[in-house]
Amino acid sequence: MKTIKRPLSFAVTLAAVAMAGTVNAQLEEVIVTAQKRSESIQDVPIAISAFSSDELQAMDAKDFRPIVLQTPGLSGSADAATQTVLTVRGIGTGAFSPGANNSVGTYFNEIPVSRNIGGMGYLDVANIEVVKGPQGTLFGRNTSAGAISITNQFAVVGEATGSVRVAAGDEGQLLYEGIANFDVSDSFALRVAARHEERDGTFENSVTGDELNGRDHDQYRVGFTWNASDAVTVNGYWDHFEMENRWQMIDNFGLWGNDLYADEVAVNGQPSQKIDADLAVLKVSWDINDNLSLTSNTGLYDSSIVALPTDADTGDVPIVDFIEPWDLEQFSQEFRLNGSNDRLTWFVGASFYSETATAVTSVTIYEDPGLDVLFGDEGLCLVAEEFGLACGIHNESSFAENETTSYAIYGDATYDISDRLSITFGLRYTDEEKEMVLNTPLTDSTTTALIGAVTGGANNAIFSFTPGSIVAKDSWTSVDPRLAIDYKVGESSLIYANYAQGFKSGGFNRQPTIAGGRAILAFEPEENDAYEVGFKTDFANQRVRLNVAAFMYDYTDFQLETNDNASILIQNVADLETSGLEVDLTWLVSDSFDLRLSYAMLDAEFQEGIIVDGDGNPTDLQGNDSIRAPENTYSIVANWNVTDSLRARVDYAYVDEMFYTADNSPDLLADDFNLLGARIDYTFGESGLGVSVIGENLTDEEYVQSMINFLLPMSMPGYGRAVRAEVRYTF
Repeated sequence: MKTIKRPLSFAVTLAAVAMAGTVNAQLEEVIVTAQKRSESIQDVPIAISAFSSDELQAMDAKDFRPIVLQTPGLSGSADAATQTVLTVRGIGTGAFSPGANNSVGTYFNEIPVSRNIGGMGYLDVANIEVVKGPQGTLFGRNTSAGAISITNQFAVVGEATGSVRVAAGDEGQLLYEGIANFDVSDSFALRVAARHEERDGTFENSVTGDELNGRDHDQYRVGFTWNASDAVTVNGYWDHFEMENRWQMIDNFGLWGNDLYADEVAVNGQPSQKIDADLAVLKVSWDINDNLSLTSNTGLYDSSIVALPTDADTGDVPIVDFIEPWDLEQFSQEFRLNGSNDRLTWFVGASFYSETATAVTSVTIYEDPGLDVLFGDEGLCLVAEEFGLACGIHNESSFAENETTSYAIYGDATYDISDRLSITFGLRYTDEEKEMVLNTPLTDSTTTALIGAVTGGANNAIFSFTPGSIVAKDSWTSVDPRLAIDYKVGESSLIYANYAQGFKSGGFNRQPTIAGGRAILAFEPEENDAYEVGFKTDFANQRVRLNVAAFMYDYTDFQLETNDNASILIQNVADLETSGLEVDLTWLVSDSFDLRLSYAMLDAEFQEGIIVDGDGNPTDLQGNDSIRAPENTYSIVANWNVTDSLRARVDYAYVDEMFYTADNSPDLLADDFNLLGARIDYTFGESGLGVSVIGENLTDEEYVQSMINFLLPMSMPGYGRAVRAEVRYTF
């Protein structure tokens, strides 16, 4: 209770001070497009959290982290600099297998960039909407748990504007950003944006002297808007994102004397994760008449990624290194026809999605001296000598390529039965096909020979070998409905009930069914029945906005991720149920002061399921918590316009403890944590010049932002306290 009482007391005190001012202003209407039409967030029978460009700037949202902390029901972590794992209401996908889909989709201007590996940065963003629940009838690419919809700012015809931002601070913080909108003609505009950001890491590698877990990001975009006629608008942009980080986890047991929260750690390898990604977006909008419009969304996404190169043993003696380059090529096309009349608003859409994901994993095991150090006098090399073998280096590799082709037809319609009562019905048909190629050669080394001698069968140490390239192919179809009913209570309140069915196709693991087998280990589709009831209201003369949602998700054939001999395995071994309550409150206390509070309570438990470890020991999952599913999360944000030129902001977030494995191992349980941030902004009249001071994690909280189980349970610390100063100029 102490962790809740302190921030609430602080917020109430600030509110009491601010209430001394006048209260004439009202909350602004928030417009969202989750249902593929512009409407007030208070009229949508779905739980949505929305953030405008001004809010995103105040949050300093350069990536997903601030969004997660201020969105009830959304959790997130980074298993590597290249790998983001987002969960909505306790459901997400941590596996980075080419043959798997994400449960939570990410969309940039309606183009899916949904894999949790790679991705794009948040540059020149107009707004972000977090839509919860299955989204089969609303988005071209299906997602079973939720969607993060990011709308980048297109060029604006008739505007010649821009901004420049420069920032520097402790922990090696540097940021340069420039945005410019050029009005080329009465019908054509260009927009360019660029950003460079860097920051030192959470600790220094005492072996090499290099920083670990820092940031080094570059992003730039060129876009245009062309009003081809009074009825046709063409928007487009090309976006390039580069990242080079040194991401290194530390083992939870401190076997090598490394401390997760120390200033220095000792690892023999020097990791370097990289992303080189391009996203091209073309949107054509045609207003056929006053009641009918056609939209075409075309997207190309291409990225080269070096994921998780790391010193896998997390020590200063060479034992195991790991590296995995990826290549992603994606094309998506969506056509959507929107219509409306006095009582009916509807759309129908058709989409095509094609992706080729290629990953090559390389593992190096240093047989001598690494494993002798690990096992002492009973090391591998001494055992090898008894077999007449010489220790050396074991190099193991695995090639995997998955091609996904998906077609879908979907639609959504809202009928106003009366001025107060409306009903919404949606339906999606999905046809998805995957083809996987897997090739894991048998390595000729001392390690391989010893495995064969001990087990009686040839195999690799990490990945089960295949006799050359093996292929698997399968397809799935699904019809998934959505039904919602809402009733307007008075002029400013809405109650609603919503049901949606979620679907995630099956796929393929990166292992054969048995060592040396010619079949790839597959998993079947999962389904989700999602129920939600909610209440949305504005009251106190439009100065208080309260949105409450209660939900229950029932997953069957849940695609559970487990670890099998240091590699991720996806199996349909569990049924999962999640339920909870979410509250989002915005209070305009006075003309100069506002509060935003969010809270989520989550109960995500396995109803049944059994997993078996490498030794054949079963673990019953019934009653266990789901992965990355904190029971309680909440945030408080206070904004105070002290004067016309001076603005202050304080934000606080609490995240409950959470497990990172389905067996709920205490070795992979992350403790709860609190984060406090603040900023002060000052503008110099109408000059366009402004300065800011921004502080993150001001209490220097020690917390874990992610955990994985790879050879050993490992953790990644969150960033400590950092303060920076910023100068900006708008014109």
